[in-house]
Amino acid sequence: MPLSAQQPKEIPPKPTDETYEYIPFPTGEAIWSNRRYDNIWTPQEPKNTFSTIFMKGDTLWYDYKVYRKLYLCKGDTPDYSPENFWGGLREEDKKIYFRLSETYKGPHHVIPMFCDFYDPDLPQVSYDEFVYCDFNIPENPDEYYGAFFDQNPQVPMGAALGQLGVKFLRTDYEWIGERWRRVFYFDSFPLDMRWIEGIGCDRGFGYNSAPVALGDYMIWDLNLLCFFQDGKQLYHCTDFNVPFAGSENCFPADFFPFSIDEAISDGSISVRFENGRLVWDKAIFSRILLYDMQARCVFRAETVGMNSVEPKSSIPTGIYLYCADDASGNRHTGKVSIP
Repeated sequence: MPLSAQQPKEIPPKPTDETYEYIPFPTGEAIWSNRRYDNIWTPQEPKNTFSTIFMKGDTLWYDYKVYRKLYLCKGDTPDYSPENFWGGLREEDKKIYFRLSETYKGPHHVIPMFCDFYDPDLPQVSYDEFVYCDFNIPENPDEYYGAFFDQNPQVPMGAALGQLGVKFLRTDYEWIGERWRRVFYFDSFPLDMRWIEGIGCDRGFGYNSAPVALGDYMIWDLNLLCFFQDGKQLYHCTDFNVPFAGSENCFPADFFPFSIDEAISDGSISVRFENGRLVWDKAIFSRILLYDMQARCVFRAETVGMNSVEPKSSIPTGIYLYCADDASGNRHTGKVSIP
């Protein structure tokens, strides 16, 4: 059946706490794609850094515990070499335990690391096991999670920051990855975050829920761009909140520059997908580019005198970001869904 003819899956009723069934963390093939945005506090230009965590299901026996091995790679191609062995993950009683690898040779700051709050008196990384997420619902969530973040090595300053600490808000259910998942909501500085059952933190695998300083500057925004399990995309980020100027490929350039001044927001001008083509009205675009949720350019076309263009048939279904230059030199950005 063609994709265009498929009927959308009917969403079942939202579960209750009594009817909901817990979703465990993956133990086989899984991918977490992360984005880190460094803001203007750095003397360097603001930039995006992308990384990917791969799990293939192989295990490691350590300290009488079995861990699923995780590999950290810069791009979207898995490299299971010992140098990229980043850490181990295990689950017990709805608690997700994590331990960093002592043999990882890559840069620790490729993604937001646990325990890397910059302070000469604090270790930059910890190789001790700790609880990354706890998906149990305690009797007193405020007290429990206050102590959790205050004592957890992934948050060196944690709840002791007072108003800048982490505050539990509530739990609810969201339709994510074709099923209802329990979500834990937290108010934290500088970014709110969610824990999603079976996936992890929506701020990226390894986000420590505290200001993460790297040298003389700090991270401004963090995202889990997408999550795959057994080859199927179950999550993608939909709140890309800063329009980007564009780049041919964020790998291997290792950064993706933003330019707020060059982008404009005009609700009357947008790009949509109709009958196999990208279509736009009320503008004359000289070119258009499509980026996937890892900010890789997957399609570009010169579009002078056109109001539509047919993208490559090999582009997978999903949410894409577009950049389009008009005849006046303005740049328009937005999202478009390719079904």
